[in-house]
Amino acid sequence: MTHTLEVSQIARTIARALNLNEDLTEAIGLGHDLGHTPFGHEGENVLNELSPMGFKHQRAVAAGRGFAGKGRLRPELTWEVRDGIVNHSKSRAQVLGSEWGKVSTLEGEIVKLADLVALRQPRF
Repeated sequence: MTHTLEVSQIARTIARALNLNEDLTEAIGLGHDLGHTPFGHEGENVLNELSPMGFKHQRAVAAGRGFAGKGRLRPELTWEVRDGIVNHSKSRAQVLGSEWGKVSTLEGEIVKLADLVALRQPRF
């Protein structure tokens, strides 16, 4: 949860400085890791190896899973928010390089950068 809040705050600050849509940026930032398994990326790697179809947390979000338990309402997301969440992963691609991936909005790109910054912050 700490990482998600860090990404959201960093992204929102960048969006404000660039006069972009802060609310959209924050929504993408808060949702960027929805669908993650317990144990984060390591849990995802194990499920990816075990599942015949593979497993990527952002695909669970794209399919509308991972938001609520059985019988609960799922939030409606705009295409911009869903696009930012689904396309936030960077793997080990060079920042803004040819394999960086495409997000449809500048706000989504900001979240990708904020995710990198937050991952490199020291944890105390």
